[in-house]
Amino acid sequence: DRISERERQSVTKLLRGNLIFVILAAVVLLITDGILDQQPQTIVALTPLLALQLLCLFLLQRGLLWPARFLIPVGIYAVVSYLVTMGSGTHDPGVIAYVTVIIASGLTLGRNATLIFGVLSTVPVLVIGTLEINGVLENDASYLTDWNYVTLQSILLLVASVFQWLLMGRLNESLRQARENERAEQQASQQLRELQVVLESRVEERTQALEHRTRYLEATSEVMREVTATLDMQALFAKVVNLISRQFGFYHTGIFLMDETGDWVQLQAASSEGGRQMLSRGHRLRVTDEGIVGFAANRGEARVALDIGDDPFFLHNPDLPDTRSEIALPLQARGEIIGALDVQSVEPEAFTSEDVTVLQTLADQVAVAVDNARLFAETQEALEAARRAYGELSQEAWQELLRTRAELGARYDPQSILPPGGRQREGVKLALRERKPIADAEGQLNTLAIPLEVRGRVIGVIDAYKPDDDGEWTQEEIDLMATLTAQLSQALESARLYEDTQRRAARERVTREIVDQIRGALTVDEAVQRAIQQLGDVLEAEMLARLMVQTGASKGGQE
Repeated sequence: DRISERERQSVTKLLRGNLIFVILAAVVLLITDGILDQQPQTIVALTPLLALQLLCLFLLQRGLLWPARFLIPVGIYAVVSYLVTMGSGTHDPGVIAYVTVIIASGLTLGRNATLIFGVLSTVPVLVIGTLEINGVLENDASYLTDWNYVTLQSILLLVASVFQWLLMGRLNESLRQARENERAEQQASQQLRELQVVLESRVEERTQALEHRTRYLEATSEVMREVTATLDMQALFAKVVNLISRQFGFYHTGIFLMDETGDWVQLQAASSEGGRQMLSRGHRLRVTDEGIVGFAANRGEARVALDIGDDPFFLHNPDLPDTRSEIALPLQARGEIIGALDVQSVEPEAFTSEDVTVLQTLADQVAVAVDNARLFAETQEALEAARRAYGELSQEAWQELLRTRAELGARYDPQSILPPGGRQREGVKLALRERKPIADAEGQLNTLAIPLEVRGRVIGVIDAYKPDDDGEWTQEEIDLMATLTAQLSQALESARLYEDTQRRAARERVTREIVDQIRGALTVDEAVQRAIQQLGDVLEAEMLARLMVQTGASKGGQE
């Protein structure tokens, strides 16, 4: 029968133990009964048995189980039968050794062998007993032999074999149950190991997925921080492409923006070396369904190529030779496609549905940032234009004010406030020319000249003096004077604006009064007279008014 290696080892160990026991027993009997008691039949019987058992032990060492299993009980059976025959026959104590033969056969050949050797053990007893009863075989106790005695011995041997058969059946059943339990435990252990492997695999997958999501969240959060903190589009693009490639391990990330014509998308930033070479050449792609980036920019849909060899829209790029999979996502702001986000990997099937969702979120954030940066740039340009326009108006207003009021200013004297006067010092000229505070000495005085600036135009100067005894102007005093001068400049601009407002209000009031007077006239002559009177009162130019009316009258007469 085919047996497992484990069972083979177990049977070999059992047979080896039996052989060693039989060999030791044979040696002991050979010495005690054969040599010391000088029983030649013992020597004749045990010597072949000892040689046979040594042969079986040799066969076991060679891995031959069946010869050893068969020869062990057969050898013991033959020796016992010889010793019983040569001894006292059925009354010989060696008859009990047939029980050993039955036990040995069951241990070596199996359960059913006990019944076979039990029957075989009764054969010598019946044969010897028959011979003794018939007087053919005579020994010291043959006269005591009868059929009852022989039958009893045979029955006892058969009962011993049946008892051994039942015992081995119980033992085999217990062994079978133990083996089934062991197999069940092994199966349970195997299932537990498989379940453990599955659970570990799932935990590893969940851990990797969690790490992946964590990287996505970190990248999304960092992009959003950059979006809210950066209004410089080029700086933002460089950070975004490097961040995506670094966080997700992608081979290349690029950002394209639509040009003014809407027919091309221009590469604005790239994370790979090949992408930077493309950027230096002004790389651009046509907005058509040819090419993954062009497809996304044309249709406003994400395009994923899990294997570039099987994607009909993929266009080979020699600057990115290691690309195996690619995804392009549209950049949309306020319902308008403004470009595309291009991501490439060296691994095939590198993009999952989750990757597409997260990258589209990043693309949307980039699109918002681009739109915000453009709006900010437009606002800055408009603000700068308004500032320049208002600055020019302010400069013209100050020029007109200074032209009509050339001596605008004041001079402080310990007794009173005086009009400006005197020559202009060189330090004052230098401060006006260099547009910064100038501290120097003139005579016994330490002087400080600080220009007055309104909207980038110098409109005056503060010329301050300190007695020589008070020491030179310190940096702290100069900073304080500069701060006060800046505040004075703002106050002067506010005062000028107030005067302009007052003058415009007065002009509008006078205009309204003149119009009201003219509208109250019932005839043309009365309206002309009232107009002349009001203009004369306001402008104090009666001659001019009369001349204009006369000129207008003469023209009317000619007409």
